[in-house]
Amino acid sequence: MLPNLSRTASLCSFSAMTALVAALVSGPAIAQTQDIVIGQVAPLSGVLADTGREMVLGGQIYFDYINAKGGIKGRRIKHVVKDDGYQVEKTVALTQELLDKDNAVALFGYAGTGNIGQLLQDGVLAKANVALIAPYTGSETLRSPFNPYIFHLRAGYADETRVMVDYFVNNGMKRIAVMYQDDAFGKAGLAGIEVALKQQGLKAVALGNYPKHG
Repeated sequence: MLPNLSRTASLCSFSAMTALVAALVSGPAIAQTQDIVIGQVAPLSGVLADTGREMVLGGQIYFDYINAKGGIKGRRIKHVVKDDGYQVEKTVALTQELLDKDNAVALFGYAGTGNIGQLLQDGVLAKANVALIAPYTGSETLRSPFNPYIFHLRAGYADETRVMVDYFVNNGMKRIAVMYQDDAFGKAGLAGIEVALKQQGLKAVALGNYPKHG
């Protein structure tokens, strides 16, 4: 069973998605479609597969619930899922496929700082004028500067790592080493920890990393 905070956050994510899609349905571009397509590119294989499968399952349960209640303004949600294996190039290609072939009106539940960052760098969301809801990342690089195509519903890594460091220091642990994933995700977390340590007048006593797909 999910902790209360996790359950609340999950429900907020899906509620936000439903509210956004309800607004989109009222537009003329959606009027001719039978189903409302919501796309999700997730790591169903590879090192993040367990997380990806849980994210997809949570979405499917909620969308089934909405459909059972009559959908959104009488239209059913069609949840289209594609597996990127946590690989950046696949994330971009499969997102383009969702937009061009599946006609997704919104995206949600993506994972990976580097994966989502590449979507922004390539202008995929902006060109399609499509929003990405509740990405599974807390990277500050995806939050600042503000991007109108991403709706973050979780804490940023800077906030999370500051709480971690403060907890250690407040409990007398001041020799802190850092092991991080050697990619955009891990480096974002490392940057947050280094800032938090500096605020405490400390530095990491050792750093180590491991490959993303290792």
